[in-house]
Amino acid sequence: MINQFMSKLSDKEKKVLYITILIVGLAALDRLLIAPGLESLKSSNDEITKQEKIIKADLRVLSNKDNINARGEIYSKFYQDKVEASDVVNRGFLSTIERIATKSKITITKSNPTEVKTQKRTLEYYANLDCTGGLENMISFMHAINSSDDLLKIVRFDLVPKKGTENEVSASMSVVKLVMSQGNGTQDK
Repeated sequence: MINQFMSKLSDKEKKVLYITILIVGLAALDRLLIAPGLESLKSSNDEITKQEKIIKADLRVLSNKDNINARGEIYSKFYQDKVEASDVVNRGFLSTIERIATKSKITITKSNPTEVKTQKRTLEYYANLDCTGGLENMISFMHAINSSDDLLKIVRFDLVPKKGTENEVSASMSVVKLVMSQGNGTQDK
């Protein structure tokens, strides 16, 4: 059947038929083999580029490994394996504040713990203080609290000059103590 069809065609028609078959064959080859291969190659190249970026970022972190470890050691003293009960932490917290006040020549007239806020790996213990003393001593006291290794910070304060004195002030302030735990920030009861 194919032979009969071919024998009826002229040489010019046979050339057109062969060229058509060749073009259709190349188009089919392109659609079936080349295009999917090129798409796969492009996808692989994109994945390689993405992985190269990830590796470069990881190498940057690894190049800072010693620095990260050194910082980790500096901050490791602030992390606790076991967080004590609130009353124990508050007693230590207020004792530290009283020690700093005595050293700064400040008189604490009232101190009471207020609330405990729980974050992911931290506990924030708050205390309200009323105290009196010389302005210079009060500034020294506030600086000593904020620069303490016990992770204390004054979050609110009011200074009022004391009537009838030249350099005396009364202060009302809220102080927070931060406790960081290795675990989930919960307390042991």
